[in-house]
Amino acid sequence: MRLPVTPPLPDHFASQRYGRLPRLQRHTVIKNTAYLLSLQVTGMLASLITLPYLTRILGPEQWGVLIASLVFNALLLAVLDYGFTYSATRSVAQCKQDPQRLAKVVATVNGTKLVLIGVCALLTVASAYLVPIFKDNPAYLMAAFFSAAVSTLCPWWYFQGIERLRLPAVIGIVSQIAATVSIFILIDGPEHGWMVLGLSGLFGLFFTVPTLFILYRRVQFQLTTWALLIRGLKDGQSLFIERLFRTLYSSSNALILALFTGPVQVGYYGSAEKLVKAVKQLATIVSRAVYPRMCALVASDLAKALRVRRLLQFAAVTGGAIIIVVGILGAEPAIRFIFGSGYEPAGTVLKILVLSVPLSALNIVLGTLWVLPHRKDKAFVRVTVSAGVFNLLLAGLLSAQYAHVGIAWAMVATELGVLLYLWRIVQRIDGQRSTHSKARLK
Repeated sequence: MRLPVTPPLPDHFASQRYGRLPRLQRHTVIKNTAYLLSLQVTGMLASLITLPYLTRILGPEQWGVLIASLVFNALLLAVLDYGFTYSATRSVAQCKQDPQRLAKVVATVNGTKLVLIGVCALLTVASAYLVPIFKDNPAYLMAAFFSAAVSTLCPWWYFQGIERLRLPAVIGIVSQIAATVSIFILIDGPEHGWMVLGLSGLFGLFFTVPTLFILYRRVQFQLTTWALLIRGLKDGQSLFIERLFRTLYSSSNALILALFTGPVQVGYYGSAEKLVKAVKQLATIVSRAVYPRMCALVASDLAKALRVRRLLQFAAVTGGAIIIVVGILGAEPAIRFIFGSGYEPAGTVLKILVLSVPLSALNIVLGTLWVLPHRKDKAFVRVTVSAGVFNLLLAGLLSAQYAHVGIAWAMVATELGVLLYLWRIVQRIDGQRSTHSKARLK
């Protein structure tokens, strides 16, 4: 299991050109990246360790309920984060030497998060009546809300802004290990499935409370005013929209499936999706490492940047093709070995979802590593919003007709649609660059 408090590594909204940083700053950046990586790797390992145990203990039905609850938790986190992971980090970094301004930033962020927790509480109550899978399993829903509320109050944005991540990273790693061990001790039957998120929230308190204590020892407490609250909502608006629709596009299918089918079908889909997401995460990690360099190359040596992009495109296609072959041939044995008996229909889903791997990798190359370095942020957000809406509609249509198999095809179709949209933007960017180059030669 992974506690949902792990912050993302710096990505397209937090680019740094490391090669031009002074030596001391570069050393700090490397150390902080290592701390974040350690926390993320701990979370990934916890998920891999607990996955076979939970699927066997819970069975397909309760596992499906847990999958839907995890997706609901992710949607709540997208609302509660409200883009503060980046906007608040930026604000803290810019005013960390000014105690009064820093106190206002902290008051703005924490006050806004408390208001958003209230909004999410209403969404949770509404979901208990509107979503059948939660109507029958309210404990899962409450645990998902509790875990998200605890997670969002953790002031990671503050520690990232002041560039001191060692202590919170150590606390986070210890909390994740404790939560993982507690799963094996406390969860011994299908009736305890809700405790996965409940334990996540409980041990998240051991992470959130100390970091809040440290924050308010360093920063003067200040009440949030309406003016600060409105400013906080405005500052994170664009990033909130991007993250919300990115979550709808990449992580909401299991919950959509739960609206039209039962928890068993959700369990089949969620099992295959977890394996495919683990593979896709590798491309995401590579992109975060390459992104700063691509930003520098686009600004200084466009020809070299283009060569790197083409090399990455080739790697995405080649690696994706290999994964497709391995995934199709090994789907059933992999499902049987990892999840145990009773999950055989997930093999069909896995064979479909692996088709999205090269599409997703190409989307990262074209979007994160080309569109964003060219500062086409608005175009990138349009792609994300379009993908979220398209996936929402198509997933609802196909899941109602073809259950877990239909929604798997919806994911593949969405990734293909994103690729075509991004390719159109890339062609436009390349055409503009070519026109500018010819104009300079004249």
